[in-house]
Amino acid sequence: MAAAATSSIACAQKPDAASSSSGSRRKRGRALRPALAATPSMTTATPRPPFDRQFTVNPAHYWRALGVAAALCAVIHLAFAGLFLHWQLPWLAATNVFSVGIHLSAWALLRRPGLQQWGAMLIGTEITAHAMLATWVLGWEAGFQYYLILVLPPMMMSHKLRPAQKWRAGGLVLIGFLCLDQFTHHSLPTASVSSLGLGLLHSVNLLAALGLLAGMNAVYGRLVMSAEGDLRRLAGTDPLTGLLNRRQVAEMAARHWADGHVPAPCLLMGDIDHFKRINDLHGHPTGDLALQSVAQALQSGLRDGDLLGRWGGEEFLVLLRPADPSAARMIAERLRALVQAVVLRAPDGQLIPMTMSFGLALVRPDETWEGAVGRADEALYQAKTEGRNRVVVVQT
Repeated sequence: MAAAATSSIACAQKPDAASSSSGSRRKRGRALRPALAATPSMTTATPRPPFDRQFTVNPAHYWRALGVAAALCAVIHLAFAGLFLHWQLPWLAATNVFSVGIHLSAWALLRRPGLQQWGAMLIGTEITAHAMLATWVLGWEAGFQYYLILVLPPMMMSHKLRPAQKWRAGGLVLIGFLCLDQFTHHSLPTASVSSLGLGLLHSVNLLAALGLLAGMNAVYGRLVMSAEGDLRRLAGTDPLTGLLNRRQVAEMAARHWADGHVPAPCLLMGDIDHFKRINDLHGHPTGDLALQSVAQALQSGLRDGDLLGRWGGEEFLVLLRPADPSAARMIAERLRALVQAVVLRAPDGQLIPMTMSFGLALVRPDETWEGAVGRADEALYQAKTEGRNRVVVVQT
């Protein structure tokens, strides 16, 4: 590996047609905000693990929403406990106090990883049992049967249940609702409550159930939008390096090129030197570590507004925000030095030095995106043929 790198400038005009570069062109990547430039130092890289694609909907949002629902249910039961005490129905008041304890316990479980499912089961069981018991005791006119409907939305939104399980559980809830209608709709309540009190209970329960149902629908909408955003990000990001992938870089560059009022950026294409040798001698896990380490090193040397993506295989593409040739070349040299400062440790303990070659294209005002990429690619090829670990600048 060369200890010091040199820069060369190719001043010849280049054609606008894009030529193919060395290395594979796998489409991967993820966007990360560029950090401020860092001073190169000899450090061992500790990149983060690959991006987790396990869930398309963030489970934390779901558990947080259930926690809010549990807290609201506890408040509602506490209000009912006071109302039943006022009506001299102490055992109904005690039942609601017990329900308050259940919902607070569920709220606590929902805040502890690994126990959230038990909290969700507590909430669903309590709402179902309490609604059926209250309807049986106070009658259909009291309106407690409406709370059974509230069990359905969280059940259908759950990421823990399979579709068949959701439909079976939903069917059981509906059967319970129909059974209550059949046996309590025309029967007299076992607890003595005035018609005015029953009307008040019916109105309060109907409004509470509709309010909670509206809140659940709002949460569901947020979950859907969040899932859509996650899928969109996954489609344009790389699970290994966390950078934009080739397709996402091309789409963002195309939007930039379509805006005629925005100055054209500079295009910098880099390729890890002797990457195949790293894979062959030390294995693909070490090669993955090299890609992650280089991605972090490049990220640390960019400015706010610069765009970095994994172009394919061991190649990376940087869209530098508009800068004069000397400033663009200085940034490219800084990135080269940052990569050279990275030292990988192989499984056998051997230190693997890293270098990278760069091709920098100063985009012409009337140049297309494809033409700029082709010229940067040609400059990269020239950097490889001239000895690697260097920056070659192709001017207009």
